[in-house]
Amino acid sequence: MRSYLSGLQDAALQLPLSYTNLKGERWTYPLWQTLWHLVNHQTYHRGQITTLLRQLGAAAPAIDYLVMQDVQDVAATGVGTLR
Repeated sequence: MRSYLSGLQDAALQLPLSYTNLKGERWTYPLWQTLWHLVNHQTYHRGQITTLLRQLGAAAPAIDYLVMQDVQDVAATGVGTLR
């Protein structure tokens, strides 16, 4: 994903992306809107999974990006971003 995104030119984000859904309907959006949807939709499902885990009495894992980044920074350098 990082490789793909780093190779995108600004003009490519405006290009149309078309698909046919399971109902046979054809839809077209600019690529940037499709990528925005991808990120937003993942957030929606992470919230659903967190809710289901809590309803089952399980502890939901931390899914916060900045928390993950801090853990990685501390592991790599011994220092977090809070200084």
